[in-house]
Amino acid sequence: ARILEAGRLPGLYHAPFLELTYALSRRTEGGLEYRFQHFTLGGELAQAHSLANRLRYRLSRQTTLSARAGPALYWDERGGRGVVARAGLDLAHEGRRAELYFSAGQELVGASGFTAALWAQYAAVAVSARPAGALRPYASASYFRNGRAPDVGIDPLGDWSRVTQGYAVGAGLEWRLSKHLALAATADRYSQLGEVPAAGDLSRNIVAVRAVLSPW
Repeated sequence: ARILEAGRLPGLYHAPFLELTYALSRRTEGGLEYRFQHFTLGGELAQAHSLANRLRYRLSRQTTLSARAGPALYWDERGGRGVVARAGLDLAHEGRRAELYFSAGQELVGASGFTAALWAQYAAVAVSARPAGALRPYASASYFRNGRAPDVGIDPLGDWSRVTQGYAVGAGLEWRLSKHLALAATADRYSQLGEVPAAGDLSRNIVAVRAVLSPW
């Protein structure tokens, strides 16, 4: 990622991983994941190694609950050192007439364009309906807070002066003209709560109309 302003340097993020998954029962799967993260922003370098346990449980034929948790050992060239907790919870429902997705957790992320690595806490939900006919309405909402890795401002009960937070809400309507072509109209609001000196105000309202072509 790169912020298109004079003097801004590009940020890069690489995260190769290895995952082992095994069946515990007809409905339950367990797993173990190792992940290496490499963050850069210009000449700034950071790295992290993490292990996480994963669990996936099928609540029904249409609904699945997934969880993951584990530590990440973080290091950067500025002298930052520490262990960051990784955790996540995901719920997915894919029914015949409706879909629901929910996700919440804490992660190490990169390629923001402002710093090499950030910790991030987030929650997001998305819903869509499939009524009879060609129209499909959908909506989404999300919230985040983040700060410089490994743990600057990470405690929700601590100092928020060096923490960025924000939210996004959106809604849209898709009209499927054929198996391969659909038209979609969307309206989205991205808002930053509080102003980060390095970033300025990143709040935006976006309205778009687009054609979606699916070759197969």
